[in-house]
Amino acid sequence: MSYRHEFPDFGTLDVDIPDGYADSSWHNDTMPSWSNEDDTLRIWVDYADASLSEWGEGRVARFAIHQYDEYGAFVQPLITSDNWQEVYDLAVSIRSER
Repeated sequence: MSYRHEFPDFGTLDVDIPDGYADSSWHNDTMPSWSNEDDTLRIWVDYADASLSEWGEGRVARFAIHQYDEYGAFVQPLITSDNWQEVYDLAVSIRSER
């Protein structure tokens, strides 16, 4: 599926997703996401307009990378930030280390 199909009111994606991450968005999630090849990392991108976010104005940050184990269970957040460049740089750095 694609974020456009799963989140039709999301609008145009306003950030560039790093190479090696594929759209893994699912409508039961709170926001669109992109996963690496082995599904152990997921980049989350929330709505630009916080009022459209499921978390509302109380959200912690717009962007995040979470780590998952080989069974798909959540392990830990690696970064949570409103600064896309920080998130992007970490995603690229992790991918180049593998």
